[in-house]
Amino acid sequence: MSNEPKSNQSTTPPQDQSLWPKAILPTRIKAPAAILKEQASFLGRQTQNVLVGEVFSTKSRDQNELSYAFVLVAPALNDYRLMLFKVDHEAVKIYPLVIVSEFLASPPRPFMKWVVPNEANFKNTLKIIFNHPKTLQAIQSLLAQSEGYTPPKEEDLPF
Repeated sequence: MSNEPKSNQSTTPPQDQSLWPKAILPTRIKAPAAILKEQASFLGRQTQNVLVGEVFSTKSRDQNELSYAFVLVAPALNDYRLMLFKVDHEAVKIYPLVIVSEFLASPPRPFMKWVVPNEANFKNTLKIIFNHPKTLQAIQSLLAQSEGYTPPKEEDLPF
């Protein structure tokens, strides 16, 4: 009989265990950038790509923010670009977000600004912006000036 103490250690290696909370699940909230890209795509479809929308990440006021510009592009007019508005929100917190448009401003104000508390309000505000008389006038003007433009076929693109 041995006088050595018995070991309580198991010979099987310990199982890896996640220490992250179970609450980390895919969210049902759609990111503002995704909503903007979706709307840009709808504009292209609605105008048969005579006008397209583009969404660009832009430099924010500080490193803690994400910023996106929503731009109307008229390929037939030498890729004329009109920045319709800009969206800013904290990198780690989507809402509230801020929408700023210099294009939609009327004197004496240099810009229009909306503070948006949630996704539903964001979509409603986008609808207001897209249906604004200045936006509609710009789209109609760009479409008229692009008359006769046929977007290149995908196989004709250089890339």
